[in-house]
Parts: sequence; C-alpha cells; structure tokens
Amino acid sequence: MCYGGPVTNTNDRWPSIDVIRAELDTEVAIQSQRAETADARAGVIIGFAGAIATLTLMTGTLATLPGALLAVAAAVTALTVLRPKPESGLEPVALRTQFLAAPELEVKKAALDRRVANYEKNQPVIAAKSARIKAALTLLTVSIVVVVAGEAYHLLTVRH
Repeated sequence: MCYGGPVTNTNDRWPSIDVIRAELDTEVAIQSQRAETADARAGVIIGFAGAIATLTLMTGTLATLPGALLAVAAAVTALTVLRPKPESGLEPVALRTQFLAAPELEVKKAALDRRVANYEKNQPVIAAKSARIKAALTLLTVSIVVVVAGEAYHLLTVRH
C-alpha cells in the first residue's frame, strides 16, 4: 500500500471485494431459492384449492358451499404470490455502456453495489410471498375442515 501518494493498485482500496462477492452470491442464491419455493408452493395450493372447490361444487350440497368459497379464496391468495418477481440482477447493456473502459475493480464494485441494492429491494418481496403462502395455506386448511363438516352435517340431516 502506498502511503502519502496516489494509490497505484486499486485492489489495495478493496482487498476483500471477491470475498464479499462470494458471500453475496450465496445469499442471493438462498433468496432466489426462497422465492422459487414460494412460487412452487403457490402452484400446489392453487391445484388443491381448485380440486376441492370443483369436487365440493359437484356434490351439489349447499352445506359445503362455504368450504368451496374458502378454497377459491385460498387459490386467489396463492395467485398473488406469483407476482411481483424479485429483481434478478444487473442490466448488462447499461453495465457495458457505462463501464467498458473502466478498471476491473471499479466494475466489480459497481456490479457488487447493484447486486446488494437488488438483494435489499428483494427482502420485503420475499417476506410478502412467505406471508401470503401462509395465508393461502390457512385458508385451504379451513376450507377442508368446512367441507368435511358441511358434508358430515348434510349426511346426518338427510333423511333416507
């Protein structure tokens, strides 16, 4: 490191940039996996909710209608999980245009700063997806209980 004069090696200014980048890559991968898992769970909930609503409505029993409506609400809630999508990364054209002639470590720092900003921006998106999955799963569970209770009520009250 040069003391008292200009810095000749930019790596001296950011000696740990590669370590930070590697750690950020790990965190971004975890964050991306959480988003993909939420989307996959939403798809499963939508499928089950559709099946429950369809089968319930096919019985023609009025006592199970609230359960079918709750299943539809679960599906709608699960649909809201699919949007918005988290920010995915850098804008390659802008990066090339702005930093093509810049020193390598300046570009690494700019790219790292952008990825950190995206990571921070995505945190509330992922948290909202998780909360909506929990809500959809709760609605689906309640719909199953209501359908079973409605069908039991119907079977007990129908006179043969």
